Amino acid sequence: MNTSGNPLLPDGVDGAWSVFLLATVILMFVGFLRWYRTRPQLSTGEATAWFFVIFLVPVLGGGAYLYRARTLRDPGK
Repeated sequence: MNTSGNPLLPDGVDGAWSVFLLATVILMFVGFLRWYRTRPQLSTGEATAWFFVIFLVPVLGGGAYLYRARTLRDPGK
């Protein structure tokens, strides 16, 4: 039964989009936080490029930078 008041959007879709949006915002926040902490280890151009990748492509950019930041913490790997 649709209780949201919108006959074109089922409740399940509304909930799924809410979870996706929350996950996206959290991933962007964590990506920017990690970017801010590892910024001194990056060149100016690389830091700027990663900022725009995280901002313009939130899910893939944040995930890609978190993967990249692992190698910045552990240079021996």
